[in-house]
Amino acid sequence: MSTVILIPARKGSSRIKNKNIIKLGRLPLISYTFKLAQELDFADKVFLSTNCEKTMNLAKKYSFNNQYKRPEKFASKFSTDFEWITDSIRYLEKKNQYFENFIILRPTSPFRKVNTIKRAFNLFNRKNCHSLRAVRLCNEHPNKMWQIKSNFLKPLINIQINGQPGHSNPYQKLPKIYVQDSSLEICKTKNLYKFKNISGKKIIPFIMPYYEGFDINFPEDLAMASNILKKLK
Repeated sequence: MSTVILIPARKGSSRIKNKNIIKLGRLPLISYTFKLAQELDFADKVFLSTNCEKTMNLAKKYSFNNQYKRPEKFASKFSTDFEWITDSIRYLEKKNQYFENFIILRPTSPFRKVNTIKRAFNLFNRKNCHSLRAVRLCNEHPNKMWQIKSNFLKPLINIQINGQPGHSNPYQKLPKIYVQDSSLEICKTKNLYKFKNISGKKIIPFIMPYYEGFDINFPEDLAMASNILKKLK
């Protein structure tokens, strides 16, 4: 069962400048993902999708020396995963490299463990599914979210629980709602052609341990990540 690891690292970030190569501890952020990918021996190939020369040069230090450079039309802040992934898979297929599955490891989750990814991959293989996605219980419940319409608050979700509006119930009485994080996605390549998306229809959950699913998107996240790194040493 052939599998390729895809590491997306487009140049530019509106919230953290040069996010993928910014230092976390002694290493550039993306180095943690490169090191993880090196240790995932069940994968047949690691493929970097980037339009950043600095990132491509850094990848060579980890023996990831593919010459692919992501087209700029798939590297904007509005570009979808489907676009860059499809372009990457087609690039590989033109070189007669075909993969049944692909794993997305984004550089913004630096604390994932090898055994956790292997456990997720084994689960994916055992289940009749199109994809697996890392999720966690949401902290801010959608039953307590609102929209403003005509200057009045309207609940985003209008349900009754025990005769009371959902927003007036304690968290413990609300339905369990999960939010995706960016730490891991495992997908069948045929999704791209059959469903025109990366996930398909049968998506199984994988509960990622908290700090392994930690995602760096804002400057304050980087500070928190530095603290986590110190605790893990």
